Amino acid sequence: SQVAFFLFLSLSVYTILPLTLSWALIFGIGASVSAPASNGPSRNATRYTHLQTHTHTHTHIATHLCAHTYCLMYVFDQLNDLSRSHPSLQEHLLLSVLPLYIAKELKEEIVKRLSDKCTGADNKPNFHSLYIKQHKDVSILYADIVGFTNLASSCTPEEIVAVLNKLFGKFDEIAKKNGCLRIKILGDCYYCVSGLPDSIPHHARNCVQMGLDMCTAINKLREATEVDLNMRVGVHSGNVLCGVIGSLKWQYDVWSNNVTLANRMESAGVPGRVHITEETLGHLGGAYQVEEGNGASRDSALQGRKTYLVIDPHKQDSTSTKSKALRASVRMSQYLQSWHSVKPFSVLHQPESSITGTPTPLSNPGQPQCSPQKSESK
Repeated sequence: SQVAFFLFLSLSVYTILPLTLSWALIFGIGASVSAPASNGPSRNATRYTHLQTHTHTHTHIATHLCAHTYCLMYVFDQLNDLSRSHPSLQEHLLLSVLPLYIAKELKEEIVKRLSDKCTGADNKPNFHSLYIKQHKDVSILYADIVGFTNLASSCTPEEIVAVLNKLFGKFDEIAKKNGCLRIKILGDCYYCVSGLPDSIPHHARNCVQMGLDMCTAINKLREATEVDLNMRVGVHSGNVLCGVIGSLKWQYDVWSNNVTLANRMESAGVPGRVHITEETLGHLGGAYQVEEGNGASRDSALQGRKTYLVIDPHKQDSTSTKSKALRASVRMSQYLQSWHSVKPFSVLHQPESSITGTPTPLSNPGQPQCSPQKSESK
């Protein structure tokens, strides 16, 4: 019957069609309103008594109201299930952008501002004063992929993205293993620190070892693929300011002259070596052997500074037997398949029960309730 057809149409716009709730309501109610114009009492009114016509109309209206009520309850139930079953995914996404301690403070501040808005308070604290902090005795590492520009010229855009994604995924694993926090990626340059947010005595060793591990990873890749890539790493230790900047688009970053100097150490470094300052050497406690770095000869901004190159105690010479029959980008992609690095945001596509290594949950203070108011890559 046509009643069944219009009921099926109303149910479909809520449960099957990819529509927002507002559009689903518009189409669903529209389908119900248009139904009487094509239904029995409208076209064949002569068959029905006056009482029968009203009874049929009331039954028709009640049936459609029940259908819409059921559909709305179904939609809200699905939304509630989604919000209940995936809170940790939201935290994973937030923690992939901000460090844990900043994310906690940020969440508490958002809740406080919502509470102030509900109570009519006009207290709007300065965003930057809450999150910009000074940290002493940290180490900063800059690393650049030497030769990537030449490789990129022989790759398709899809291959470039895939290679960078795999490389930086590997570097993130190395950073986690060595107690370093990645700050950002600048083109093919990787930038991280150790000693944040909690001060640790071996921050310099963490960064130096990370630099050595990055060079080792690139060396193995070069030997397996015969693609002429290398890492140039610079490390410096000192004091920094760190925090979140931006109002519409948040960015966690670290600033100071020491950060700029670490960047200079990378640009004045030697491919395949970790280039460190005298300050970093002083924090190593003799854990690594070094040799003169002569950084000033490659960058005049380092004039008057002693720099050193770390000697990798595990470096081994080896020869490559990889065939050059394939394009460099293809050889690179094939080798990178053996790197089981974590894909960014891959956890967001997994069921909650399969998520491992869940970070410390963010604090969840009571949510205030109020009614809505009308109103340089290299």
